[in-house]
Amino acid sequence: MFHSLNALIFLTLLSCCVSEVLDDTPCENLSHGDPSAWNECFESSDIPVGFKDQLMKRGGQEAVDRVTTEMDSFKKCFKENFDVDVIEQELEDAEEEKNLDLVFKKYCNRIPNLHLCLDPVIKSFRQYLNEKENTTVDHLLSALNASLDFICYHDGDRIALFMSEDGLQCLVDNHELLLNCSSIFNDSAPLTPDVDSFDLLQFDAESCRKYHGFRQCFGDSLLTCVDPTPGNMADSLMLAALNSTPCQKHADSGSPSLVPSILIASVISYCLL
Repeated sequence: MFHSLNALIFLTLLSCCVSEVLDDTPCENLSHGDPSAWNECFESSDIPVGFKDQLMKRGGQEAVDRVTTEMDSFKKCFKENFDVDVIEQELEDAEEEKNLDLVFKKYCNRIPNLHLCLDPVIKSFRQYLNEKENTTVDHLLSALNASLDFICYHDGDRIALFMSEDGLQCLVDNHELLLNCSSIFNDSAPLTPDVDSFDLLQFDAESCRKYHGFRQCFGDSLLTCVDPTPGNMADSLMLAALNSTPCQKHADSGSPSLVPSILIASVISYCLL
């Protein structure tokens, strides 16, 4: 079980910052860490219904076909570089030889390949966006890059530290608490959807406060674990992502921060903020 979880957590972290684009498709359950979700995603050619409708309005069937083709290429490219079955086997072999760090280093070194996979589909999509939407995509990509930089700093030492402190078991034990954190996005009436815009994440003050609230809830939930490191890691990862976006200026400076305690760990010199 845990070899599979080791592989899935790495892949899930890669997908988390673009999960909004995967809603309403077989890929929407990637963040649940379910191996079958990955198989369903990469065997599907679907794109989100709302996105498809907007593409039809702005570029017709040609736009839908172009973006669909690029998404299929992205999935193929991604799986060639980050195949969950292969990673699972490599982690199992590496654990026996006590060199898990080599596996993390191998796949962190493939992050440039991830960008090569992603760039064409982003480019094909951007041409149908307005200026505001393209700015939002810039913020999402910044968050993705900041997350990957955090995870793979020093050849993946951070994810290795997370694993060594029973981070996976901590996630499993607190699964329900973590899911409940998403309720923070339901504490106010939803805005009327703009039928003429793509449904992208927003970075206004209210949305940013909710993201930071979710970050704090997620980290606090993991503090119930025996070791505080997984909670600190999760908080610092999300903070790194948010600080690369306009949400940096909307953080609640009065909220208790989990970051200082992680600096005491062996990653103190990594400048987590």
